[in-house]
Amino acid sequence: MPITLETQFTRFLNHSCEPNCMVTLCYINEGDKDKPLVTIFTQQDVEPWGELSFCYSGITDEDIAVSIIFVRALKLRYLTF
Repeated sequence: MPITLETQFTRFLNHSCEPNCMVTLCYINEGDKDKPLVTIFTQQDVEPWGELSFCYSGITDEDIAVSIIFVRALKLRYLTF
């Protein structure tokens, strides 16, 4: 399928510093690690026709560290109940 404005779904994605989607690499029916597919997943519920956004910079090491700390905090909170 030729890539045109009509077939390019990414035209519906916008940038946000607080995105509701994340971009990640995925391997589907592909054994070659040099050929990942770029996939987009929502991180929260999005209303029909709602805006889809992602951060141009992707996930930073700081984001990963904050996520790990948050998960650990949830586990600690869970253990204290």
